Amino acid sequence: MNIDINTFVGISAATITAVGGLYTAFNRISFNIRHNKEVYRQAIIDQARSEMAKVKQDLEKKIDLLESEVHSQGDNIAKDMDHMRDIYNNEIRVLGSKIEELRQDLQAQHATTITLLTKLVDSK
Repeated sequence: MNIDINTFVGISAATITAVGGLYTAFNRISFNIRHNKEVYRQAIIDQARSEMAKVKQDLEKKIDLLESEVHSQGDNIAKDMDHMRDIYNNEIRVLGSKIEELRQDLQAQHATTITLLTKLVDSK
């Protein structure tokens, strides 16, 4: 079997061209697969960032709401404490005046008792 050099060169060129085409197609397919995976991964990352931003915004709203509630509760407690302090101070004043009245009544009764005892002793 004699192969002509021109035939050999032609077959070799066709084979090299076919292998080169297959190699190029393989590289292009693998590049497209890697690119598609990267796009998919980036889409997942972007979606996760978007959802994280929504969750963060919701949490910040809840935190702001809780802070305002705590602040208003603090104000209410301060008002209640002032009110209770005023009530207790007034009660203490009332009790103080009652004690003073009782003390005066006791002094008056004591003075009356002393006067009666003095009269009783003087009459004997």
